[in-house]
Amino acid sequence: MSRFLRVNTWVGRYLVLASPLVLAVVVWGAIAAGVEGGPPPRFASGAVQWAWDLLGIHLLAWLALLLYFFVVLVVSSALRDAVLTRLAGIRERDEREELIVGQAARASWLSTLALLVFLLLLSGLQVQVRELPAHLQKPGARGSVSIGYVIQLQPVSSDRQPAVVNRTETGPSVLEPGDVRFSFSGVPLSSSALLLILLCWHVLSFHLFSRRVSGRC
Repeated sequence: MSRFLRVNTWVGRYLVLASPLVLAVVVWGAIAAGVEGGPPPRFASGAVQWAWDLLGIHLLAWLALLLYFFVVLVVSSALRDAVLTRLAGIRERDEREELIVGQAARASWLSTLALLVFLLLLSGLQVQVRELPAHLQKPGARGSVSIGYVIQLQPVSSDRQPAVVNRTETGPSVLEPGDVRFSFSGVPLSSSALLLILLCWHVLSFHLFSRRVSGRC
């Protein structure tokens, strides 16, 4: 093991072992600030204030090392092999296990790609079903359905609307306000939630396909 890999391995261990202190200072700060939030808390006791300041400095150092570690994890193949293979439970001790890992990785990659394509299509889809006002209703036509697809490459401000393509409406061309029965506009999840779902999907699908392949080998 090279010195570079050894140092970064110890950095990773420190990040894991020191995470309870980081969680403690975050919870402590949230409790001290209250539900509505506020400025950084000040404590009457000098020892408590000193502990708070020390934990804050440690939090900054921990975050800086965390950023460094993930940057190195992206660019260093040796560190990826040492860390991610252990986290993912990948073992390649013989030719049979190498075959299982290869086939499971291929199946997991394809399933994740399919999920990404599905989320991409779902993220821009807009569907709205509304009931027409009483004076616009006709026998057999009591509502309208609006279907569109939004192409959005950057965040849209409140005074700017994204471009909508392939929009189809059934009903009058100019709709007056009516009761909305159903509305869908993209994936109702934050970017962090989507990334977490993709990460869990990729890891869990790999383990699932590994078990299926190992049962056939």
